[in-house]
Amino acid sequence: MTENHSCVATEGDIHVVWAKAEDYLNVAEVLLSLDRDERRNRFFGTLGDVRVREHARLAVSRNAVRLAMRGDIPVGTSELACTDDGEIVALAFAVRRGWCGNGVASLLVQSAITDAREFGYRMVIAESLTANAGPRVIFLKFGFKYEVEEGMYTWNLHIR
Repeated sequence: MTENHSCVATEGDIHVVWAKAEDYLNVAEVLLSLDRDERRNRFFGTLGDVRVREHARLAVSRNAVRLAMRGDIPVGTSELACTDDGEIVALAFAVRRGWCGNGVASLLVQSAITDAREFGYRMVIAESLTANAGPRVIFLKFGFKYEVEEGMYTWNLHIR
């Protein structure tokens, strides 16, 4: 897959590439690998398989989406979506079930921060449930500040 894609980051045998429109099924594959609770944490609600595929298709067509690949296997995805003011970008990421702890999230978040800076944004924001410990570790690692309200972290990182 990576020979037809622009590789933007590599660590070991994991390559992060820009997702193209035809890659939405790879994005969906990562999201569909999450169990019911992980999907609830990721989407703040329960989404069925059809809705997850539709989310992936729309995300790839509208936002800056990356895929972390190990060979032909999609192992993670990240998405940057511009907010209304044009200076803040919202970040979301997911790592395929069984791939947590392998540096995939760090690689995706680092490349997303780099992209946001290069695109001229002043801040990266994200949200996660307090019950979802994975994002907390990653966001703190990269220097995000947070506020907590009603079981939800609101993360922000000033990048310029």
